[in-house]
Amino acid sequence: MKAGFLVRARGLLPVAVVVVVSALVFLPFAGSLGFYRDDWYMLWSANARGADSIIELFSIDRPFMGYTYDLTYRLLGNSPINWQVYAFVLKTLGALAVFGIVRLIWPEQRQAATGAALLYLIYPGFLGQPNAATKTNQLLSLTAGLTSIWLSGLALRRAKRSARWALTAAAVLLGMLNFLLYEYMIG
Repeated sequence: MKAGFLVRARGLLPVAVVVVVSALVFLPFAGSLGFYRDDWYMLWSANARGADSIIELFSIDRPFMGYTYDLTYRLLGNSPINWQVYAFVLKTLGALAVFGIVRLIWPEQRQAATGAALLYLIYPGFLGQPNAATKTNQLLSLTAGLTSIWLSGLALRRAKRSARWALTAAAVLLGMLNFLLYEYMIG
């Protein structure tokens, strides 16, 4: 029992390190940040014309993004801290996906995987973090893409057919989300 717990705890340690570093980097000033630059036109539209108007804002060039912003706005509202926490969660999940990808490539290199995840997380720095309302779709797209790659790798390693199909289906859906949000991410 004790040995099994230590093995599981050791396996969770890199995940905990990534989450703690992410919290230390992105959350200390989250409560004091507001809305900036391109955040305003989407928020103005939602407040002045209703949340459905967000869909119309993006209908010409990125229609799927409008639906994503609409749903996100309905969940998070006009509170900057909500958007900051959402951006933190997306950035952290992206880092964990990087960790998972590197672990698939080098299963025994837990420290290298942790280092890669931390590097993704904090270098060269995500200068758009204060613009959480505007940048969450980019973060969502990137996180979906990274998670799609990770799940694809996991699917290849599964012997059980149902697990392979489930992981592949999730990877395809996340890949589609990535491409639908930002077509330029396809390259």
